[in-house]
Amino acid sequence: MKPIFLKPHRLISKARLKAGFVRVASSSDGIVDIAAAAELGLIERDGLVSLIPPETQARARRLLQANVLWPINVKKSTLNGSNQKSIQRRLIAQALHNVIGPIYSQEQIKKGFSLTTVLNRGKFALWVKKEIQIESSSLNIELTRKGYLDIVGLVRSKQWWERSLQ
Repeated sequence: MKPIFLKPHRLISKARLKAGFVRVASSSDGIVDIAAAAELGLIERDGLVSLIPPETQARARRLLQANVLWPINVKKSTLNGSNQKSIQRRLIAQALHNVIGPIYSQEQIKKGFSLTTVLNRGKFALWVKKEIQIESSSLNIELTRKGYLDIVGLVRSKQWWERSLQ
């Protein structure tokens, strides 16, 4: 009996791996990855694996020449079955409307900026990124008061904050 691997495996490009990047190969999909694992003997070829079409098995053999099978970590889910980052994105979407947006616009208008400048996505992203990382900022105090404690002190890039506005 062959060992059972609890971690799923994905095809990773050997060329990208040599450059120091662990990126899933462009031809990788779940079925081809399973066929490749069966081809290498990491999993048994019986049960559902035996139903993989011969064309897919041949494709897996061909892909193994330029790719390597790599174990990946499965995302840890929270108790309610949702990923922590998706919970944070939902909270951010709510907080943008209820807390972050109003505080940002009030502060920028107090400083005398025009509406065009206030609505600049890059300027907003820089402001939020800076303010949310300062523990004693008025933004974090208000987020805590309104029940958004999970996103207080959130460390994200400027680009991430820009995308959160979409």
